[in-house]
Amino acid sequence: MFNVMAATYRHHARLPGDVTDAIAAARANPAHAAGHLSCLVDRWGAHLQERALCGRSTVLLFAGADLLELAELAAFCCEALTACGRPEAALRTALASLELLSHLRFAGRDDAACFQRAALQLSRAATAAIQAGAAPSEWQVVAVLRAAAQADTYLRLPTWLGHGFADANARLADTKGGFQTEAAAVEYAEHYCTLLARKQKQLCSARLQAVLQHPLSHPSLTPGHLDRLLAAERAVPAEITCTMNTWLRSWQQSVEATRSALADKAAKRRDSAASAAADGVSTAAALKPAHAVPAGVAA
Repeated sequence: MFNVMAATYRHHARLPGDVTDAIAAARANPAHAAGHLSCLVDRWGAHLQERALCGRSTVLLFAGADLLELAELAAFCCEALTACGRPEAALRTALASLELLSHLRFAGRDDAACFQRAALQLSRAATAAIQAGAAPSEWQVVAVLRAAAQADTYLRLPTWLGHGFADANARLADTKGGFQTEAAAVEYAEHYCTLLARKQKQLCSARLQAVLQHPLSHPSLTPGHLDRLLAAERAVPAEITCTMNTWLRSWQQSVEATRSALADKAAKRRDSAASAAADGVSTAAALKPAHAVPAGVAA
């Protein structure tokens, strides 16, 4: 066990220092917390998911106390920022901290209990920030669902942050063209389906239809986006969506047809580009001036 711990610590030797730096920065100025939390996610997110033999994230074996302190401090920073009239900064801080927590893995509910309490504090702080006037952007709504969908099964992260968040969520999910970008619409659909499959959301047929159908209205969809939508829908167990079978079959056929049409368009564009390039080479060769042959020299 000692050898495993030593090897793990060497592999993540800079993580404890990065966490303590984030703690120090947040204590010095709560407005700096969000940036440091986001940097931790970008740098260490994938490593936080690596499990030790006991089932919990390996980093929790030597940096768990600091990570918990950082989460609790982030909730305090959110409250302080909201109190001083900066609810947008408070919301960014709460969401960045929830994103960080979503990468941790636990051996059981007891193991996750302290972090669950910290997540509840962050949820309340984010809700208060929205009530104080912070308007969630489409990517912040997506971020809430992403964190809940990718979190460990022993750690329940929020999917609802008060009525203000619910209103923003409904405008995006239930309204055609609600999402400004196809990337956000597709990612939202993926996380929504994951939460349905994990039974962290109850099925609302009208909402699921909107979540799956509205991304198809975006003109910049690619075959890759459509593959992701199909995979997301198929990840929801059939017993959950059994009342929607007729609609889902029709939707799948529509997506497959759209995907085929996009693939044909892409193939035609490639053929057209290749043909234009070949014509250009031929034209250049035809226009190339012939070299004059000096008199008296055989051609």
